[in-house]
Amino acid sequence: MLHTISGNNFHGGYCVQIRGPAEPFVLSAAQARRLDKALCPHNDCTCDGGYGEGPDKDSADTCWAWEAGEFEIRLPKRTPHDATVLIPAGWAKAADIR
Repeated sequence: MLHTISGNNFHGGYCVQIRGPAEPFVLSAAQARRLDKALCPHNDCTCDGGYGEGPDKDSADTCWAWEAGEFEIRLPKRTPHDATVLIPAGWAKAADIR
């Protein structure tokens, strides 16, 4: 499945497509680099890809693996806490399920 992550941040609009399963998954190192480059194309910037309106309403989103507990996600046992997890558009948070 092709996931689209789009929105607006400090540098303006961004859009990147990442291939992966329909459920939440950990981005590979290459996918994480592509996403980081789309969010902030400047090497010396300290914005961390944020400071803006954020992702579009129908966009996939991301979070750190240690934050992924907000969602009904079962990550592989050896997932590093600082790994980036892609959350498909429309995926419910655990709080929304209860």
